[in-house]
Amino acid sequence: MRKLSIVLASSLLALSVAELSVRRWFPVGATIYTLHPDLLHATIPNSSRIQPMPERAGGARNLISLNSSGFRGPELSTDGRPRVAVYGDSLVMGENVAQADTFVSRLAECWGADVEVVNAGASGYGPDQAALRLEAEFETLRPDLVLLVLCANNDLGDLLRNKLFRLEEGRLVRGQPILHPSVHDRFEEAQRANSRLALLRAWDHARGEGAIEQALSPEVASRLIPEYLEQAAWEYRKGVLEGSQTVYSLIEDVYDADVAVHPSSAMAAYKKQLLTAILVRVSAFCQSRNVPVVCVVVPSAIDLDPGFVIRVNVADYPNYDSHRLTDTCSAAAREAGLEVRDLYGLFESNNPAQLFVGHDDIHWNERGMELCARDVAAWIKTLDAGAFLLP
Repeated sequence: MRKLSIVLASSLLALSVAELSVRRWFPVGATIYTLHPDLLHATIPNSSRIQPMPERAGGARNLISLNSSGFRGPELSTDGRPRVAVYGDSLVMGENVAQADTFVSRLAECWGADVEVVNAGASGYGPDQAALRLEAEFETLRPDLVLLVLCANNDLGDLLRNKLFRLEEGRLVRGQPILHPSVHDRFEEAQRANSRLALLRAWDHARGEGAIEQALSPEVASRLIPEYLEQAAWEYRKGVLEGSQTVYSLIEDVYDADVAVHPSSAMAAYKKQLLTAILVRVSAFCQSRNVPVVCVVVPSAIDLDPGFVIRVNVADYPNYDSHRLTDTCSAAAREAGLEVRDLYGLFESNNPAQLFVGHDDIHWNERGMELCARDVAAWIKTLDAGAFLLP
């Protein structure tokens, strides 16, 4: 019995160590997001997960670890260095790459150890959520500079899907979004999966359960632009014309086809006005705290990557302009009084097919992040807002 007890105790200890190790270093099937009463969804402090990438994108298994404040990366510094807070969506969070390869980490490399750069990105966020998150955690961060990254692919549409703000006679008004039960179900399912033993999740992963979705076929991709246009029209009708406050999706990336191909439409104009009003709010908030804010606009792979499976057929949509989404976002930011760096030209002149994950994944890859980090780091140094970065 004594030997049996020792064997059982040793086995339990070994399993406990294995569970803790897997939970720390290979948290496959875990989640780093939860529902939030003000932001719709938010990061979970001290959480981590594995982001598996498909073989066509290198097959990496990226560890995404959040610190005690909910930011990807190390704990916030207490040494008094100047701090740059970078806000945005999955382009900023960078779950498709290792932490050292993210846009934020590359910015930090460009500026050196004398500047702290904080990754305040969250996948699925629109500029509205970024604005509210900045306001909520400003006292925690106390940044010396705020850098807001806009994703030209879908940030305009996110504003209508999130329903956090609306325009009434040109005035920005807070919405009262109501999450559809399917949104609750999705997050509750993720939390249930997260509560399972990490060893069991790893075992399922090893057996191929929860495998990465198959690549989008050309046949399906050819139908997406019309579907995006239909969805945009439905979102505008339900959310703006009818005033519905129901939120049906928090993570989905939907190309802003209506703005790209129908720029004179009422819904395209509304989206730009709403974005401008939100950015005015961001600018006013930062100005009231004597903190400069600048904006970077990242183009869509649909508009630039020649090998991207989703494309806009100019024969079907003669008003389409590949520059329009970045132009619209940039114009909104400038109208809000922000300094803007539109990265369309930089991407276009540096082999854009090599700057995105590609095929049907809109995210920039390691090359894109590094290229843009060098460009943005140098650009900010030329601005009054970046004076503290100079030697």
